[in-house]
Amino acid sequence: MTKKDKFLALVSEQDDSVLEQINWRKENRTWLNRSKAIAVRILTRIDELNISQKELAKNMSVSPQQVNKWLKGTENLTIETISKLEDALHIELINVVDYKADAIHEI
Repeated sequence: MTKKDKFLALVSEQDDSVLEQINWRKENRTWLNRSKAIAVRILTRIDELNISQKELAKNMSVSPQQVNKWLKGTENLTIETISKLEDALHIELINVVDYKADAIHEI
C-alpha cells in the first residue's frame, strides 16, 4: 500500500466517523437537549450551594469523573441517577405529572 493509499484510507475513515457522529446527534437530539438542560441546572445549583463538583461526587459516592460526564450534557441519565442528583442538590430536575390512579384504570 502506498503512502497515498494509506492517507486516503485514513481520511475516508475519519469522514465516516464524523458523519456517524453527526447522524447520531441528529437521531438523539431530543434527549441530548434535555440532558444539556439538566447539566446547566446542576451547574447552577452547585454554584448556588457554593460546592465543587468534587464535593458533589463525594456526597453521591461517585467519582469526580462521573460528575464531569453528567455536566457535559451528553450523558443519557437514568431515573436513578436523576433521583440521586435531586436528593444531593435538594432540587427537582424532572417534573412528571402525577395522574390519579383512577385515570390510569379508565384507559
